Amino acid sequence: MPILCRVTRGDLTESIHVIFATVVDDSGHIVFSTGDPNYLTCIRSSAKPFQAAAAIKSGAIKAAGFDESEIALMCASHLGEAIHVKTAKSMLTKIGCTVEDYECGIHAPADVSSRHELIKNEGKLTSFHNNCSGKHAGMLALAKSVLGEELMVWTTHLYPKEAGDGRFISWHQDSAHWGLDSNKVLTIWLALTDVTVANGCMRMLPGSHHKGMVAHHDTWSPNNILTRGQTISEQINEEDTTCIELRAGEVSLHHVDMFHASGPNNSNGRRVGVAIRYITPSARQTRVDEDYATLVSGQDAFGHFKEEIVPKTTMAPEAVDFHARIAELQGRIYLANTARAGLSGLSETNTSLD
Repeated sequence: MPILCRVTRGDLTESIHVIFATVVDDSGHIVFSTGDPNYLTCIRSSAKPFQAAAAIKSGAIKAAGFDESEIALMCASHLGEAIHVKTAKSMLTKIGCTVEDYECGIHAPADVSSRHELIKNEGKLTSFHNNCSGKHAGMLALAKSVLGEELMVWTTHLYPKEAGDGRFISWHQDSAHWGLDSNKVLTIWLALTDVTVANGCMRMLPGSHHKGMVAHHDTWSPNNILTRGQTISEQINEEDTTCIELRAGEVSLHHVDMFHASGPNNSNGRRVGVAIRYITPSARQTRVDEDYATLVSGQDAFGHFKEEIVPKTTMAPEAVDFHARIAELQGRIYLANTARAGLSGLSETNTSLD
């Protein structure tokens, strides 16, 4: 039976809440439940402890020097009281960020006395008052820990899978065919449409990035979207993999050594996503004599990549020509060390980096 929680105001019942509770062990098996353990509901801010746990497990929180009160602010929504604002400010200071780095918006404190005090003193509302500011400070700490201070965008690609497209992407690691000498490479994959198992979402093998680069072999399969049909040589246990289903606007992040794949689009609609790949300036391209990237944070003290041009207008001729040059260059990178090395004119449809 579910738990019933009755909220009263004097003799009046103001609301009744039905509570389903489930406790699982570290392997995900249910050890206790009340109500329906499979009941689907919107997790909303109940996700904050899980998001905080990811940042803690990564070591980002320890590196930032967050104390227990700051970790607590990551784990729950707050009321915008002075102590909450002070704590959020402290968190940003520790990671070298300011309130301008927040993207969480502004709203008045939920705490009535704090709201009245702010109005009385003509105080300024900021994103520190947002009830999620602690969580977002933790996310910034995690991002900086993963990506570092110096950051470049190496490539971006649009990935449409048309309805009924029977092609697939085999199990592979990006590190095996990108030619970069560094594993400090992160892909942010943004869903522009809902991405499901039916329309060919990505699948990943959790923890596989810790193996480093493993052996691959080329299949050259016409049904494989990857340029060479490159496939991890070792056997993958599909039961251990995770499907990365996303709603439009959501993102996934994966390491350059992560084992991943995707199936065909068996649905009646398009699956569209865009991938943005970040590297550090210390990385080098090993397969061609030149490569391009755009500095987006910090400084480039190495000069290993030429700077990409910034288009002056939409479809500016010089930008279109530059894009064609980059596509040709990437084709050379993907085909390096094969019998087809030296071929050019590859289109984006057969030079996938998914």
